Formats: sequence, C-alpha cells, structure tokens
Amino acid sequence: MDKQTRKRIVAVAALSLLAAPVGVGAQSPGVTTRASVSSAAISGDGPSTTPSASDDGRLVAFSSGADNLVPEDGNGVFDVFVRDRLAQTTERVSVASDGSEANGGSFEPKISANGRFVAFSSVASNLVSSDGNALSDVFVHDRDTGETERVSRAIDGGDPDGKSFVDSISDDGRLVGFWSFALLGAALVVAFAAWSGAGRPQLGDLLLLGAVVASSVGYITGVRVSSGPDALTPEQTISWVLVLALPATLPVLLTQWPTAPIRAASWGGFAYVALFSMWMGFFAWYRGLAWGGTLRVSQVQLLQPFVSILLSVPLLGEQLRPATLGFSIAVMACVTLGRRMSAGAPRSSS
Repeated sequence: MDKQTRKRIVAVAALSLLAAPVGVGAQSPGVTTRASVSSAAISGDGPSTTPSASDDGRLVAFSSGADNLVPEDGNGVFDVFVRDRLAQTTERVSVASDGSEANGGSFEPKISANGRFVAFSSVASNLVSSDGNALSDVFVHDRDTGETERVSRAIDGGDPDGKSFVDSISDDGRLVGFWSFALLGAALVVAFAAWSGAGRPQLGDLLLLGAVVASSVGYITGVRVSSGPDALTPEQTISWVLVLALPATLPVLLTQWPTAPIRAASWGGFAYVALFSMWMGFFAWYRGLAWGGTLRVSQVQLLQPFVSILLSVPLLGEQLRPATLGFSIAVMACVTLGRRMSAGAPRSSS
C-alpha cells in the first residue's frame, strides 16, 4: 500500500466519523425529547421526576406516578422506569426478581454509567424476601438478569433499623452509596443534646439550633455562589460576604465595645477566630462542598460539636463524662461509615 492510498483511507475514515450521528438516536445537538413516555410513545398520565441518564445518554431512568407507561401497572404508586431512547422502549425496573410489581412507592433512581444497573429507594416490602422493617430501603435492579437486590442491609444481613436513601451508584453498578449512617449520626447528635439537657431543651440548645439552621442556609447559598461555570472562587465568596456584612457588623462593634481592658490573649483569640474560623476556614469549606458534593462532605460536620467538647477539656478545664465520650465515638463511627457508604457499599457479586 503506497503513501497516497494510506492518506485516502485516513481521509475517508475521518469523514465517516464526522458524518456519524452525534448522540443517541441520530438526534442533532440541541434537540429535546421527552423520555417519560410508553414504548408506544404515549405520554404518561401522571407526574414524572428525578431523571438519571447513562453515560452515553441512551438510557434514562426516572420515577413516575403514571400507570400507562407499561402494561399491567396496577399498584397505584410511583415506580421507577428506564427509557431506551435508541430502541424507543420503556421498561419498569422497580419490580421483584420474578417481575411482580412493588406494593409501595419507589423513588430517586440512579442508573450506572453502562446502563445495566439501576439503584433506587423504595418503601415496598415485596421486592425481596424477608423485608420486614417497614422503612425505605435501597435496591439495585440488574437489567440484564432481571434480579433485584436489597443493598441497605444490616451488618448481619438482616433488616436495617433506619431509613435508607440512594445517594449514588458507581459507573459499573457494583457500588451503591446511601444515607442510613448520616441519619443515624444526626439522631445521635439530637439525642445527646436532649440527654445533656435532662430530657428537655435548654435556652442554649434552642439558640444553637437557630444558629445551625441559619448557618446551614448560608452554607448551601455559599456553595451555589462558589460552584458552576460562572461562579466566584471560595476566597472571593467569603471575602465578599464579610464586606457586605460590614453595615451590620460595624454598628454592633461600636455599640458593644468593651469598657474594660482587653488582654493580649483575648486579642489573640479574636485574631484566630477572625482569620481562620470566619475567613480562611471557608476557603476549604466551600471548595470541599463543591468538589465532594454537599450531601456527602457535609456529614463530616457532625464531628464539630464533639471535637469542640473534646477540646474544651484541655483548653477550658471542663470535665469529660464517659457518656459524652461514648456519644463522640458513636458519631465518629457514623461519619466514617457514612462516608464509606456514600463512596460505595460493596454489592454481592453475581
């Protein structure tokens, strides 16, 4: 084969690639199609929500309350479906391994990159045998084999004693993340606060709760501002926040200026809080939430109250009770396991 012939072959191959259809179903870029339809292209007669697409965009998983997307849908609850945009077919995947429909609603599907596995949350009790916790569980349906497996299991393989929700599924569908440990950790924090207040909230608890709610709104707003293609950097975000707050903070500073002399150690504490807690700490905070995802990374903040408690012993001379240490260890375990779960909980190999 001479040099000129090789050039012609390369040119033909390149033109073939450029002329090939872009995306799935030979659709042009910018074209919007509806995925929540039946295999006969009939529109769903109920709401559809929470779509999740495979890596190539061919398969779209979604939750729907429609009962006309597949034949024999008579459970009257939300189900999870997968639409094949190339084959123009729609199938229901929130079913048991024998194909029987769920007796409870199914929501929040996450489809693997290759489209084979679909993870979803469901309150149904008949998708697998021995599901008796009457709570939301996480299931994975294998579209190739038709098998449905519950992955939110207790350590001994039995029913978990808390609700579970889908967080993510890995590219090949082998790993699934869910929220059980995050909810357990939050419950432990609330239980500790109630126990510390002798079973009833104290004024300090209520003030701190209000601060937590207000801060949470601020954290999420900050993440929205500091993420996305046209976003500010985390450094710009918190710096502008502090500048815009000056009209409110300066009058308070002037009216609340201490009359007694301020010790050098106190000035050092002010400097640390101002520099690290209220400014530089947010550089890492907003960047971490944007990179790792708010749902997963924010679990780490469950450690904050207990780290503060542990530091109060050497710095403030407070007494650490055994129960407090026990709560701290339990919450740290929940955070560790929750982050491992959100990164992926091993599924049994098929």
